[in-house]
Amino acid sequence: MNKNEALKFLNDLQRFGWQLGLERMLNLLAALGNPQQAFKSVHVAGTNGKGSTCAMLESIYRHSGYRTGRFTSPHLVDVRERICVSGAKIPEDIMTKYISDYAEMFEHLECTYFEALTAVAFKYFADATVDLAIVEVGLGGRFDATNLLEPELVIITSIALDHVEHLGNDISRIASEKAGIIKPGSLCLSQNSHPDVVDVLRRISCEQGAEIQMLDDFAATQNVSMSESSSVADMVIAGKEFNRLRVGLPGAWQLRNALLATAAVQLLQSRGFKLNRDALYHGLANVQWPGRLQKVDVSPTIIVDVAHNVQAMEGLVEDLVKLFQFQNVFVVVGLLADKNWQSIVEIIGAFADQVWVVSPKTSRALAAEILFQEFTGQSVTVKIADSVDEALLAARRLAGRDDLICVTGSHYVVGALACEKKMNPPVPSDAF
Repeated sequence: MNKNEALKFLNDLQRFGWQLGLERMLNLLAALGNPQQAFKSVHVAGTNGKGSTCAMLESIYRHSGYRTGRFTSPHLVDVRERICVSGAKIPEDIMTKYISDYAEMFEHLECTYFEALTAVAFKYFADATVDLAIVEVGLGGRFDATNLLEPELVIITSIALDHVEHLGNDISRIASEKAGIIKPGSLCLSQNSHPDVVDVLRRISCEQGAEIQMLDDFAATQNVSMSESSSVADMVIAGKEFNRLRVGLPGAWQLRNALLATAAVQLLQSRGFKLNRDALYHGLANVQWPGRLQKVDVSPTIIVDVAHNVQAMEGLVEDLVKLFQFQNVFVVVGLLADKNWQSIVEIIGAFADQVWVVSPKTSRALAAEILFQEFTGQSVTVKIADSVDEALLAARRLAGRDDLICVTGSHYVVGALACEKKMNPPVPSDAF
């Protein structure tokens, strides 16, 4: 296969849908020599903050001299973003070779798109002899394709209602699915404070004989100052002080993720992963994670953010109000049909002056016409656009220098505009 044929083959695996379960992955990884056993890992589950926390941890350990792997999803522009070693995307020729070599196996086992990518990531990390791989769960945890790792540390970020059709429609059931990555005798760190979630995590940890620590029990931020581009705070982790720690991603949510990452670094020292304070400071200050409260233009200010569920959208609005000065707000939004889009519409409708709705370029999209109808019940002007480009152009024409435009929702929407802080030209989200 050449790279285009490999990409087409990979994308064609989406016909198998999203099938939670570990039997195919057990067989697939066994056929590949169980590469997941060749490297040490941190496994990260949760509803929001997974990718950012992974990016922060990878940056910290890379700045400390470790050879790092990072597996995250979904991507914004290029599928290779999901699989990185030492901060660099997997090369095209290596990605193509893996897909070509394992195509027959993928077909025989009827592997899903995500299962194939997970296998490629694990094989690449093993072949690249990474010291530590930071691996984000794709969906849920218990039956996720990544859940054949034996991690040094399990991290559970904030849990909220999302993917209810797969994980259950109450917070306790969702927490139980996320906690499925907790292994017997493992070390676990949780960011959650919701009583029902905490109860579930503690119960499952006890059942597994795992040690769990709740972030708020031993870690806190103090003396916080935030700007449009970063945040600075003093952090105290189990009595150890990290003063004037700068986080290179803006917003209150990212500061919370940074506290989680810093606490994780402290816990991982007991597993032999030592690093100095300079690596921690440089890693957090220089972390890059596009599409998260990312300012891509001025006059008017244009922000892109992949807030695609209720909790994330609430956090986005709070951060925009706190960090940016503006008169009018114009929002371009597109969502997937499996989200709680009614509640997201309420949040945006109470905040924006005008909204353009679009259909993300995927079979899972919520039709713009449905989103339009929902917005007509809000006290906001709403219009339909055929594309993100068209919507942004219309917003630019209407917005003044002191206004704010926010492009948000699905990764498919933001990925059409944001790639390493560049707006033009847009790059297709299936680029390889």
